[in-house]
Amino acid sequence: MKERGSALLTAVIIVMVLLSISGIFFTMVIYQSKNESSEEKGLRAYYLAEAGVQYGIAAGIEAIMDGTLEEGDTLSPSRVNDPFGQGGWFKVTVAREVGATSFTVKSTGDYYDARRIIKAEYEFGEEDDGNGNGGGGDNCDDDLVLPNYPPWIHQDYQAHSYVSYDGRGFYSRYYASANQVPGIPGNYWQEITKKWTNFNSYNQNDIVCYNGKKYKARYNMTDQFGKVPGEGGSNNFWQELTNQWKHYNSYNQGDFVFHEGKLFRARYNMTDQVGKVPGEGGSGNFWQELTDQWTYYNSYNQGDIVYYDDKLFLARYNMTDQVGKVPGEVDHGNSWQELTNEWRPFNYYNQGDTVLYNGQWYKATKNLNQVPQDPENNSKGWDRITSPTAPVLVGILVTPKNPPPAKLVGQTQTFTATAIYSNGSTADVSNTANWTSSNTSIATMAARVATARATGIVTGFNPIPISTPVSIPVPITIPITATFEGKAGTGYLTVTVPTNSNPDPDPGTNTGGILWEKEVIE
Repeated sequence: MKERGSALLTAVIIVMVLLSISGIFFTMVIYQSKNESSEEKGLRAYYLAEAGVQYGIAAGIEAIMDGTLEEGDTLSPSRVNDPFGQGGWFKVTVAREVGATSFTVKSTGDYYDARRIIKAEYEFGEEDDGNGNGGGGDNCDDDLVLPNYPPWIHQDYQAHSYVSYDGRGFYSRYYASANQVPGIPGNYWQEITKKWTNFNSYNQNDIVCYNGKKYKARYNMTDQFGKVPGEGGSNNFWQELTNQWKHYNSYNQGDFVFHEGKLFRARYNMTDQVGKVPGEGGSGNFWQELTDQWTYYNSYNQGDIVYYDDKLFLARYNMTDQVGKVPGEVDHGNSWQELTNEWRPFNYYNQGDTVLYNGQWYKATKNLNQVPQDPENNSKGWDRITSPTAPVLVGILVTPKNPPPAKLVGQTQTFTATAIYSNGSTADVSNTANWTSSNTSIATMAARVATARATGIVTGFNPIPISTPVSIPVPITIPITATFEGKAGTGYLTVTVPTNSNPDPDPGTNTGGILWEKEVIE
């Protein structure tokens, strides 16, 4: 009996020990699992914050270019939700101090209960207006370094003589008498500068700087002095090199411009009609806003798809010369078809179309081209059925339509392609659609990801003093197209000019780029 009791006691002790060991083991497993989960959340939050830094830098550069981030200003872009499809988000603020050639970015990344904060300072160098004016290269703030020309004196000069006068360099275009003083309009002396002057003579395609902006001569002005860049008028002689709409610029069909933060494309040539404001509308509207939202001033073609009041509509006809046709309104020859299973009094129906009306399915037995056709009150045109027919693919929408901010060379943009069906249903076909860039020298596509490769180039001449060929980098917008099962949709990518186009190659100095970056605890 004693041996049995002793054995039983030993067994109980062993069981208790095993239970204790198991408890410790499971506690350690649970702790480790929680620890690993916490570390993973923290890591995801950190990467979200890091992504926010890059987003903030891009937003800051874009804001400096369009003038919305001036000295002393703070920029707070909208919070970016779920950028990686994991349920997290990041939020950034961008601040620029007075007199600074840099700005700071604060990025907060949140992933469930984990939060990481990163701060960075970005050096953008000399301020740029979005057209390459700043930060090296062909900078309007930097004029020419001239030789020590002999000073001008009251004497006659032969053609192509070089002199210095009032601290500036000049050369004589023709024979100049002693009374013809440099710097006075008269077509005898030309200042050696890339900046516009009211006394210089200019030829078509000459490029000059004026008030920190670059302009290209549209016509010859060899005998017309004082044509001021940016003054406008029906015969404006200068074209500002910018992708921002200007009332004095001349535009050709297909040109892209930004106006009030929206992207527009020229519908017609406006070479002799300056001042046509994008978004003003009218029967002869010259601009098309590139958006999937219906606008009263846009022109639409048959098959175009738009959102209106958060509903999808399909253009039934061409409305190229009939702007202002409102989707969802009953009218004679209604131009829009709402994409929905539900019967609508303003929709037109073809034989075989199915609709849901008062909880019942109906099928059109003939073409019903007059509205309204109530299925219950028009039994000759409708048959009651038990289920709808399969929806038909009607189009592709590409988003973002116009992704902000514009991309610098080397940066990427991910697009999404959404298939739109006749019943209003949608499907993400981004990974199965065929993606193409309209200009592979500007941007290339790898599946749905576009990579910026180059900016646009404007060629011309610097009249200093003999016309010298010059190429000016400028922002450029190109279409990005997704094709799926015979339907195509288009988005747009803008590749812009860096604020410091000629940084110091010495890695030990920082004339542009990220000066510092660190994680902070708040």
